[in-house]
Amino acid sequence: MIYTLTMNPAVDMNISSQGIRPKVVNRTRDSFYSHNGKGINLTRVLRHFGVESAAIGFFGAGAAKKKSVSTCSTSSSVTASTVATSLNNLINALKGYGLIS
Repeated sequence: MIYTLTMNPAVDMNISSQGIRPKVVNRTRDSFYSHNGKGINLTRVLRHFGVESAAIGFFGAGAAKKKSVSTCSTSSSVTASTVATSLNNLINALKGYGLIS
């Protein structure tokens, strides 16, 4: 069993749209959240190659975060924190444009 530790995880919110045009309302098609950090990402890779691994970390409040982390490893230990977790917004347009904030 390999344990990985993520001290400062981030949440990526990926948003897809048909395109991005100036001075109009740009509608989105869908969005999804993924939880990332060096330890979480390493646990995903290890699991992909059949190595038993567990992600350990400190995460801001939220059941979705805990659920997502537990799906990337055979077991996980999540400690709730009152500090907000980093949120990265990624906007993907079909025409090849993208925005990251």
